[in-house]
Amino acid sequence: MKWILSEVPDASVVARLQDQLRNLPEPLARSLVLRGIDTFEKARSFFRDTRGDLHDPFDMDGMQAAAERLSSAIRDQEHVAVYGDYDADGVTSTALITHFLRQSGVDTDYYIPSRFEDGYGLHERGINRAAEAGTTLMVVVDCGSTALAEAVYAKELGIDLIICDHHTPGPADPHAVAVLNPKRAACTYPNVSLSACGIAYKLVCATMAIMGDQNPGGDRYLDLVAISTVCDMIPLEGENRILAREGLIELRQARRPSLRELALSARCTIESLSTVDIGFRIGPRLNAAGRIKDASVAVELLLADSIEAAAPLIAELGRLNNERRAQGAKFAREAVRAAKIQLESSDGHALVLHNQEWPPGLLGIAAGRLKDRFNRPTILLTTLRGKATGSARSVASVNIHDALSSCEELLDAFGGHAAAAGVTLPVENIEAFSQRLNSVIGEWWTPDSMESPQLYDADLDLRDVNQRFMNVLRQFSPHGRGNEEPVFRVANLKLAAAPRRVGSAGAHLKLTVRSKDGGEPMGAIGFSLGDKAPALESLESTYEVLASLQENTFMGRTSNQLKLTDIRAQTESTGEAHASLQKNTSMGHSSGQVRLPDYSV
Repeated sequence: MKWILSEVPDASVVARLQDQLRNLPEPLARSLVLRGIDTFEKARSFFRDTRGDLHDPFDMDGMQAAAERLSSAIRDQEHVAVYGDYDADGVTSTALITHFLRQSGVDTDYYIPSRFEDGYGLHERGINRAAEAGTTLMVVVDCGSTALAEAVYAKELGIDLIICDHHTPGPADPHAVAVLNPKRAACTYPNVSLSACGIAYKLVCATMAIMGDQNPGGDRYLDLVAISTVCDMIPLEGENRILAREGLIELRQARRPSLRELALSARCTIESLSTVDIGFRIGPRLNAAGRIKDASVAVELLLADSIEAAAPLIAELGRLNNERRAQGAKFAREAVRAAKIQLESSDGHALVLHNQEWPPGLLGIAAGRLKDRFNRPTILLTTLRGKATGSARSVASVNIHDALSSCEELLDAFGGHAAAAGVTLPVENIEAFSQRLNSVIGEWWTPDSMESPQLYDADLDLRDVNQRFMNVLRQFSPHGRGNEEPVFRVANLKLAAAPRRVGSAGAHLKLTVRSKDGGEPMGAIGFSLGDKAPALESLESTYEVLASLQENTFMGRTSNQLKLTDIRAQTESTGEAHASLQKNTSMGHSSGQVRLPDYSV
């Protein structure tokens, strides 16, 4: 893995920010600047934004009409249907709107299409079911932006539509009361990357305001918004970061018994619940329902108002998640073999793999893993209802939605965004599609695109890590896409004890390190780095690592810990570079600047 120090446009900006933030350590100031936090005001916003800093929902194009129509349905007690999607964003969106309407006394049904029988998007079967129930208004969440024919069909059946979606829209809007999508050209809402559940939350807030609610914030739904934001890998920047942070606060307070019990069943500590817990423990359980069977199980859990009602649903989600993991392990092995064969036979820029036996609910997960392993945009396809259908995941340098647009005449349907998409095409078009996609991506990529460098924020001396340093670092959270944990290069390290392999089959690496120039030892964990243990046998050698810094609580005791990205023996040239950087780092501060006490920015 090639280690590359991320570049800042102007080193003086880092020094100025250090000065303005009361001699903030250079590695932290550099991490802020790399996130676009390059002034005192931006830093204050980054660290001090509150729920009161969320954007006005009425700034979203169409919100006034949507909120008025929804408030009218509540006032007149119409029958309302919610049409959702089968992933975590879709089920949280569905549960949010359904709960709000039922709490408002409205007769409300919901419909989640089957991944296996319907596929993604708004379909006539769900519209027909709503019409049979006497629905006059349907709120569509996490899909619908390109459902032109389906919207006309709903109108013919006397059903008004409100669409809450965040996927890339088409050239024309569907016929609806309102299409709430910040990505639309007509919309000037400041945050173009809200989750679908975030948009649903905004609709509820706007509706409550129109109805004269004295507390129109809808705070009780922020837990659902946080789950959707993390699970759908929404960039944790600006408003999205506030929504995730405030939603975590709601989750830790455990006001929704069903989510509290789900978190406990996933072995999460409620009081310190994190985005990692959501992404790797809670989210997979919610997603497992739609991947393996029926996403309605997840919606019912989110709507459950007691532990007794939640218990059997949590057990079912646990069973489905175990089944998903077992299927996924077998599928992953097959997909890796197929990827290696394809790469050996062609010098492709993208992986396009098809197997009619692959489970449709696991294609996205596996595509993401292959994308990471081979550093190529990856599309995995199965056969469903006579068509090749599947999921795409892309590397940072390729907008997969744009790439698919260049192959549009070979596809039946596609949708998504820069990093991920869904696609359907005739089976007989797969070969031509693969060739076209590789040609398109080949025109965009440079030779460096095939490399897999590891960027890091700053060099760090382990001896400079104290409680004040950690107090500031803690406030960088919550972490996720767009606000990843700062990664530091820490050099001049000695092993304080022999390395250990831990976890299943010794997959992970456990170390204790210290600076060779003194200081307290610090624990380190390297997930999936167990294979490096044999090369770390010498306690006399000097090492360097790429790592993030975390607080680890075990048996009631909290200590600082390095979470390793990579580790290697330190050469003379890298050691000299590190020493030079430390020597030239400006750590002084001048008087007369606005300061924040004790690093608590």
